[in-house]
Formats: sequence, C-alpha cells, structure tokens
Amino acid sequence: MVKPTMSSRLGCLVQELFRLIASLLSIALIVLIPLVVYSAVLERTLFNPDFYKAALVRHDAYNRLPLELVDEVVRRTLTQAAPIGVRSLLNNVSSEDWRIIVPTIAPPAWLRGVIESNIDALFVWAAGNAPYPRLSIPVGPVRDRLRTGPGGRQLISAMLENQPPCTPQQVQAMLATNSLAACAPPASLLDRVAVLLLPQIDGLVGEIVTATDSGASPSAREVDLVAAIRARVGGEELFQRLRSLRTAAGLTRAALPLGMATVLLFLGLIHLLAVRSWQGWAQWLGVLLFITGGVTLIPLLLVPAWLEQSFAELIARPLSGRPLLAVIHLGQWLGEDFSAEMVRLAGLAGGGMVLVGLFLLILSIFLPAGEHEAYDYEEELETS
Repeated sequence: MVKPTMSSRLGCLVQELFRLIASLLSIALIVLIPLVVYSAVLERTLFNPDFYKAALVRHDAYNRLPLELVDEVVRRTLTQAAPIGVRSLLNNVSSEDWRIIVPTIAPPAWLRGVIESNIDALFVWAAGNAPYPRLSIPVGPVRDRLRTGPGGRQLISAMLENQPPCTPQQVQAMLATNSLAACAPPASLLDRVAVLLLPQIDGLVGEIVTATDSGASPSAREVDLVAAIRARVGGEELFQRLRSLRTAAGLTRAALPLGMATVLLFLGLIHLLAVRSWQGWAQWLGVLLFITGGVTLIPLLLVPAWLEQSFAELIARPLSGRPLLAVIHLGQWLGEDFSAEMVRLAGLAGGGMVLVGLFLLILSIFLPAGEHEAYDYEEELETS
C-alpha cells in the first residue's frame, strides 16, 4: 500500500480548502443574485417616474380621480361650507351631471400635464438634497373655466334643473333685490342668475383652497401641496417615508452595478477553484442557478397581495382623519401595477434561472468528465 506523500496530502488539503471557499461563494451568490434582481425591479418601478405615469394612464386616473374627488369634496366638504341656498342647489347636481361637467372644468389632458410635472418635480427632489420637493396644483385655470367656460354654465343649469319654475312674484323679487330664489328662473334671466351664482361658486373654490392649504389666500391661483400635506397630522411622517425611499433609491443605484460585477467575479472564482471538468462546471452552475432561481421566486408567493394593501396605507395612513377615497384608490392602483411588474420581472428572472439550471444539470449527464481540467494543485506541489 502506497502511503500518501506530504505533497499529496497538502494538495488534497488545498483542493478541499478551495472547494470550501467555492461553496461559501455559492451561498453568497444564492443571496446576492435575488437581491440584484429585486434591486433591478425597484429601479424599473418605484424609482422610475415613467412607472407612475404609465400606471395613472393605465387605470384611466385622469378621468376617474376628478370624479371621485368631486363626489367626496363637493358632497362632504364644499356643501357643508356653502350658504344654505347654494348648498341645496349643489345637492341637485347628480353624479351624471358631474361626469359631464368635471372634464370641462379639469380636462384630462390638462390634469395629466399637471400631475406628470409634479411627478417629475418629485424625482428631481429625490436626486438632490433639498428638504422638501416643490409640488403644486394650479387652481387658476379651474376658476377661469368656471367663470367663463362652458363648465360653469353647465353647472348652473344642473343646479337649477330640478327646481320648480319661478313664480312671477319670485321673478320680481329677484329683479328688485338682485338675489337668488329657490326656483328655476326663465331663460331670459339665466345670465343674471349666472352673475349671482358664479361668484359664490368661486368663493366656494376659495373655501376648498384654504381648507387644503391653510396658509393660502381664498383667491389663490395655486395650492402648495407640500405645505398642505405638512399641515395635516401625519403629513411630516409621509415626507419622512419619501426621504427613506430617496435614500433607498440612491443605495440601489449604487449597489446594482457593484452587485452585478460581484456576481461575475464570484462565478469566475468558483470556476477557478472548484471546477475540474466541463461536467463539473455544468453541475455547479446548474445547481447554483436552480437554487437561486427558486429563492428568487419564493417572495412572489407572499409579497404581491401584501403590496397592494401596503401601497394604499403608505399614502393614506399618515394623513389621519378621513383619507379621501380617491387617494386610497390611487395607492391601490400603484400597488397593483407594482406587484404585477414585480411578478413579471422577478418571475422571468427566477423562472429563467430555474429552467437554465435544469438544462445544465441534464446536460452534465452527457458531458464527459475530465475534458476541461482545472489547475492541478497536487501535481504542482509534487513537482515544486
């Protein structure tokens, strides 16, 4: 029986040591690759302004959100602040009427431009160091359309539509006192009624402006969204979360190329340290990709349903009180799109790794061992 020489024992020890290092590197890759995949998902979704713009268009938000806001703001806030006469007239405006009136007051194309400019401003802030973003909603064009556009006339017609016709006495009183009566005036007096009603409606818009931004003037033509959100209880918490997202976005952008480079480096080291044949290379890489793909797919079984709810809470929960239903819906839409995009991208990456891993494992059966020899540490030790 031939006793193993010192050099052979040392060569085996070196080989086992390198295999141990390769195993540790493989475990690191099983953790690192899913992190790189999900970092890429975040870069393409949460940290990409185009994701939010596309989600709003996909869910028809520029037509749906204004109607939901009107249903809540007009019926919950504006009608409570309005004078009794105007309040009762506004209550006559049906949902179908608002569906026609709102697009003339806040056209979807105009609203899309306003919201997308705020999204861009938010990401400009995210790339800088300013404490708060510059976000605003121009109210002036809405007020102008109410005063001089067809939307204002349509609103007045809807307010008066279900009123009983004015009696001659009510018409005389309206002309004498230049005031409104709870009735539908004849067509000849509609212009005079409009002159009386439109300033009151504009005043109610001012009430909404000051209720939204307590520091704004009732005649303001712009609402500072940042000031409005910070003034609410929990508003500062929302900006703290946004700052955390800003930090996470910066870390993700910095870590993504480094992670990819590390993955390639680790794969190269495994190849040099542990693989002694093409068959071994296929087996190592096949097992690694199969396990890594499975680890990548596991979060997809748990996360998407939770995300859809957490997005709504992320936006609405800090704004304590009674969050607007439109805001909750906005969070739900973003959650749905983010979870769908995550399932698509991470699913493709994880499923692709599983399939490639299976292919390599099957291929290794047909590959001859020893065709691609790695560095022989034992032989080198014996000849040195």
